[in-house]
Amino acid sequence: MHERILGIGLTQHDIDLIRSAYAEAEFTAVDTIAEARESLDQHPRPHIVILDIEKDLDGLISLYHTMMFQTENQQIIFLILGSAERVASALDGSKPDPLALLKQPLTSEHLKEQIAKNREAKSQVSESVLLAEQGKVVNILFAQAPLAMLLRFEDGQGKQSLYANEALQELLGVRDLEVKTKGFDFFVHKDDQKNQEQLLSKLRAGQINSYTVDVRLIAQDGSEYAVTEDTKNLKLPNNRVFAILSIFS
Repeated sequence: MHERILGIGLTQHDIDLIRSAYAEAEFTAVDTIAEARESLDQHPRPHIVILDIEKDLDGLISLYHTMMFQTENQQIIFLILGSAERVASALDGSKPDPLALLKQPLTSEHLKEQIAKNREAKSQVSESVLLAEQGKVVNILFAQAPLAMLLRFEDGQGKQSLYANEALQELLGVRDLEVKTKGFDFFVHKDDQKNQEQLLSKLRAGQINSYTVDVRLIAQDGSEYAVTEDTKNLKLPNNRVFAILSIFS
């Protein structure tokens, strides 16, 4: 898929520089705010928008703020071409985001560097937002699911956080805090712990992505429950494992 770049109010020198730096990109240059808004409303949308504040300082800064607060455009990289002082004057004296500022005169190296930094920052923000949304799912769907479930969140350095949903708490006769404090192995029959731990170790090492095993769980009152444990890695869109989910039936 080609990069789509929209330039607003740029000089011919900067247009030529951008076209040279991103020769494979689909580049569109417009002069007026009306043309810019029309281009931004089109689908597919541009990936990168570069504004030259000297063309229309008030109009372009207004457009910048409008687009930054529209959720459907959060993945667009917005860059303002101009001096930090000039941009700050349009932002009521506040300092512009360094990642959004392109210094004049524009160079190919600086342009590519700022776009790369923006892309990395947006990637990190996107992952944080995704994790926050997943947290909401945990609090609602996971907590109230009818099947007994356990989530292991791991930081990659040996530390983990355990979350037992309501159904698993009822099965074991404990509260979630007790599972966190004692560890889940405490509630697994000692004769089943070794086999389960071996499978879990393979999962963590990436040798397998899931496993199914029969285990016996020991409740707080000593009751024994024979269950089937289905365990799998949960992954982000970038394929990074962020948690391990176990379902007991």
